[in-house]
Formats: sequence, structure tokens, C-alpha cells
Amino acid sequence: MADSSGKLYYLRERGRRAAPKQPRRRVDGAGASDADRHGPPSREALWLSRILFIEAGYLVVYWLGVALGVVAVPEATESRLWLYSFVPGDLAVAAVTGVAAWELLDRRVRRDFFLVLSAGGLVFLSLSRLAYGIGASFAADLTPGQRLHVTVMGVCLYVGLWAASYALRARRGGA
Repeated sequence: MADSSGKLYYLRERGRRAAPKQPRRRVDGAGASDADRHGPPSREALWLSRILFIEAGYLVVYWLGVALGVVAVPEATESRLWLYSFVPGDLAVAAVTGVAAWELLDRRVRRDFFLVLSAGGLVFLSLSRLAYGIGASFAADLTPGQRLHVTVMGVCLYVGLWAASYALRARRGGA
């Protein structure tokens, strides 16, 4: 502070009590409803939809690889037939997962039926494959491809649980 004489008065305000500061109010957004503030964030929906698209794509590419002979299947006839019995279920889970991912990207859709169905399908699919992989590991050593498949099914289980968690939190938040 300076006055017209050029002197500085550093201590001019010393000793005066300042008015107590009012805490700032947090503004969440003028148009945000209560359900939008308590539901899961939209960035999580974006990432979950991307991961669901990847899971659906993996299931389709895996069975295309089996059909083209790129992915090796066991030589025993019984286990091969049992493995081929997974095809309709896997492709159904892939289709439902793709629809659920598409609905997560479309913000106007407020249903979570396909997301819940996809989450259940992914969890069931991954648990059955993990049981098959763990059971096969007791009979013989797993090949690197089988180990990779067990790892991918662990990721599939995680994504299914994440999708179920998201659907429950979205329902609780009113979204």
C-alpha cells in the first residue's frame, strides 16, 4: 500500500480482525439430478462398454480360430465334442455382451437388462472354463495356449463382476 507521499504502510491492516470466511459451496452442476450425482460416472460406462466390446470380440475371434484350425483343440473325440458344445452359448454371450456394450454407449437408453444378462453370462462362462482348465491341469500339464485361455477367462470373470457391480450401482442411483 502506498499513499500520495510514497510511504508504504505495511502494518496498516494489522490488528484488525477479518470477517470469518464463508466456506465455498460446491456446485455439482445446475442441471444434474440427484440420480446422476449418486450413480456411477459416465467415464466408467465408457470404459466398461469398451471392455465389453473386447470380450465379445474375443469370443467370436476364438471360435473363428477354432473353426479355421488356428487354435488347437484336444485330439480326444469326447473332449472335442464337449468343447464344441460351448459354441452356441459362447456366441449367445458374445451377442448379448455386444448389445450391452452398445446400450452403455447410447446414453439415452436407461435399461440394464442386457448388461445384467451379459454380466451373468460372462461370470457363468468364465467359471465353467476355469473349472475345465483347472480340472485339465490335474490330468496333464497345460499347454501355453490353455494357460493363456485360463488367464483370459480370469479377466472375463473380472469383467463380468464389474458389469454386475455397475448395473447394481446404476440401479441404486436411479439411473
